[in-house]
Amino acid sequence: MAKGAFAELSTHQQLLRSAAIDGAARKNAAPCPATEQLGRVVARVGAFMRARFAREEAPGGYFAFVCTAAPRYLTMIDTLRAEHDAIAARLSLLETRTAARAGDWDALLAELKSIIAAIREHEALEREMLRDALENDPSWVESKLE
Repeated sequence: MAKGAFAELSTHQQLLRSAAIDGAARKNAAPCPATEQLGRVVARVGAFMRARFAREEAPGGYFAFVCTAAPRYLTMIDTLRAEHDAIAARLSLLETRTAARAGDWDALLAELKSIIAAIREHEALEREMLRDALENDPSWVESKLE
């Protein structure tokens, strides 16, 4: 994930912290501005990640590059693609739950934090695969630069 993406998630986490304080103070209030704010954050994270996944899976994207530069990662790419689907599904479900205000505040917030942790782990694996592909086959990169 690019630095901009981590900055985006960090911004969302800051919003979550302020929303959590507001939400804890107003759990039984209706409508709860914190839940509405959480819904907006979840929708933004969902849209951001779905667009990112689409770019990575597109022809010429991350997956295509890694498969070409390091074919040994073909099965890992399938795993990453499945993770894209799983993360996107979790985000969609959480978007639905926050929009409907279905579930208690703490559970909704915990699920978003869990999803963000999964995204960070996923992105760390993608970075490691890319680094390994570039370091272990520099001739491939050099041939593309000539």
